[in-house]
Amino acid sequence: MPSWFQPVATGFLVSAGLVTVAVVGWAVWWVPWHRRTGWRAIVQQGAAVLVSVVCSVAMIGLMLNRSNDWYPTWRSVLGVRDSATVQTFGGPAQTAPVAASDWGSGSVSSLQADPRNNPAFAGQTWQDDTAQGQYLRLNIIGPTSGMTSETLIWLPPGYLSHPERRYPVIFAFQGIPGSVDAYQQNLPVGQIIPSLVSAQRIRDAIVVVPTVFPNNLDTECVDSADGSVRMDTFVSSDLVAWAKANLRTVDRPDAWATLGFSAGGWCSSMLTLRHPETFGYSLSLSGYFQIRFNGSALRPDGDPVYDLGRIASEQAPSVKLWFWTAKDDSAPYDSVQQFAPKVRAPTVLTVALVEAGGHSWAVWTAGTQAGLQWLGENSAQFAWVAS
Repeated sequence: MPSWFQPVATGFLVSAGLVTVAVVGWAVWWVPWHRRTGWRAIVQQGAAVLVSVVCSVAMIGLMLNRSNDWYPTWRSVLGVRDSATVQTFGGPAQTAPVAASDWGSGSVSSLQADPRNNPAFAGQTWQDDTAQGQYLRLNIIGPTSGMTSETLIWLPPGYLSHPERRYPVIFAFQGIPGSVDAYQQNLPVGQIIPSLVSAQRIRDAIVVVPTVFPNNLDTECVDSADGSVRMDTFVSSDLVAWAKANLRTVDRPDAWATLGFSAGGWCSSMLTLRHPETFGYSLSLSGYFQIRFNGSALRPDGDPVYDLGRIASEQAPSVKLWFWTAKDDSAPYDSVQQFAPKVRAPTVLTVALVEAGGHSWAVWTAGTQAGLQWLGENSAQFAWVAS
């Protein structure tokens, strides 16, 4: 298919715009001056209005698509239809699934054993353990960062009936604009994880989804230079401490992973590279590796503190990064091409590329399932183990 005919091509948009102008002109000028009589007039007027509305809405959709680069090609509109090609950088690739560790156990506090009696969960509606687990929603206040975040928490099936069991943890981040509801609606972890558990690809895990872009402010999950925003501190210090105090977690980095799509993918990679003492794994879906603010910059250009290429090459933390994107999603694809050569062992970067799909939910849905399977194959703490 010629490049000018792709949905984001200038030539295609100009052609579509001319067709829309012609259709609207026909509806508002030609039809009134050549009006038929009787039922033909009703059909003619109805058709004119319908066609002009359809063309106008389609044109608006095309302009939004170009602005956001959702579907750069017609092939991407069809979604993910190809298997991913995988390449590993830095440390060696995992050649076989790791042996699973036992369920985490040990002494737990009374508040951890039964969250229904924990004041931190006051006001929550509890259900007996269900096959889909359960979602909780609460505001978490960060004493160190001074920030408050609406946070969605998913507790896996069996969490209430196994008060002695400790679980691995996934911190998940949304894109911008977006909300924590993405992990209940668009990427429903309450369906995806139980399905993969049933297929023996991963074990149950706790999922914590903080609001990292309050009111769609592009924080990039960083601490701002002037101290007015401290999202990095909130997640890596306050939220981690809250989760360890109130949830039954396994306190070791290979039991903690991050997950994010689009801008949330940047948060996932950045927080894992900067805090390897907490997070051992990152799953980034169409993210990027060079900080890019959409609006006011909270850090100066070229800031070494959040230069992931520098961290990967100079510090080389012992973490594993997994990156998934479509090749026709140019920004994430270009970003990983620039970042990958900088990765040095023991950091490991696994890049999984599909041919087409754009910057879309179809790509991220497929990527979430593939990424969680990868996590179950690479981490003994996330690997499937019988309940």
